[in-house]
Amino acid sequence: MAKIWVYAEQSHGRPAATALELLTRARQLGDVDAITLGPGATSAAAALGRYGAGRVLVNEDPAFAEYLAEPATDCLAALVPAESPDLVLFSFSSDSREVAGRLAARLNTGLISNALDIEAAGDGFVAKVPYFGGAKVATYRANARPAIVLIRPKSYEAAESGGEAQVVEVDAAIGEGSRRSRIVETRVEAGEKIKLEDALVVVSGGRGLGGPENFHYIEELADALGGAAGASRAVVDAGWGLHRGRDLGRHAAHGRHEGLQSDRRHQQGPRRTHPQDGGPGRRRRRAEDPAQADGGGKGQEGQLVGRGVSGCFWTRPPTLTLPLRGGGNK
Repeated sequence: MAKIWVYAEQSHGRPAATALELLTRARQLGDVDAITLGPGATSAAAALGRYGAGRVLVNEDPAFAEYLAEPATDCLAALVPAESPDLVLFSFSSDSREVAGRLAARLNTGLISNALDIEAAGDGFVAKVPYFGGAKVATYRANARPAIVLIRPKSYEAAESGGEAQVVEVDAAIGEGSRRSRIVETRVEAGEKIKLEDALVVVSGGRGLGGPENFHYIEELADALGGAAGASRAVVDAGWGLHRGRDLGRHAAHGRHEGLQSDRRHQQGPRRTHPQDGGPGRRRRRAEDPAQADGGGKGQEGQLVGRGVSGCFWTRPPTLTLPLRGGGNK
């Protein structure tokens, strides 16, 4: 069987959700080893084994947590000649992208990025990669060994297999010049309960809210739905006090979210014929003033249009109406 590696990110002994997703798919393709590095790596091995890793290669050198990408790249590049994996899977996350790109350069091999799926094909592997905003999907064949593929978060549903992994201590192999880019501080936004990349439901607010003082409605709705609050890139860039981790444009395209998007750029629905449109092929005119979008009454916050549902209109906060598909408001 093919030998599959999964680069498993972990923090304080807890594997990232993306690592468990990759293991779930990898065990269907061959014999799986997980590589997890940094303080807490050994503690993460038990969970990785339950999701399909036969072996977990670990090293707890603090340098893997203190420095960016290069120490992990050194370790993986030293392990590849000895272990000869056929496929190395990374999550399409910021940290894993840094390591995967450097590893591909070190090994002088190609890399397939932003894939939705990976499959065995003959004696190799092919990956499904979306383009044109997900409207099309291309098939890429990995021609070199090891094949290096970055998979989007939420591409698979993590499922336990009930196994137990053998823990193998490996040499850190960190080079002299790999302790240059150091992490000096890590901040977690106050009140951030669920990260966008880990959420099954995302409620996103944009310019249709009218201002940052109304963003709390998005957060309250996200809490009610058990999801995460996101934002459009426009309002993040506009200085609404939201950090980059809230930017839905950086996350939603990389996973499966049932999001509600309030940005005006997404208010254009399918073309339809309406007596006020003047004929087919034209969209209905919309009020430029947000206060006029649902009748012009005071205190109204404008029209919010749902993405992933047939419609979502915020009329008078905090009232929310979700019309059923093909029907009126219920």
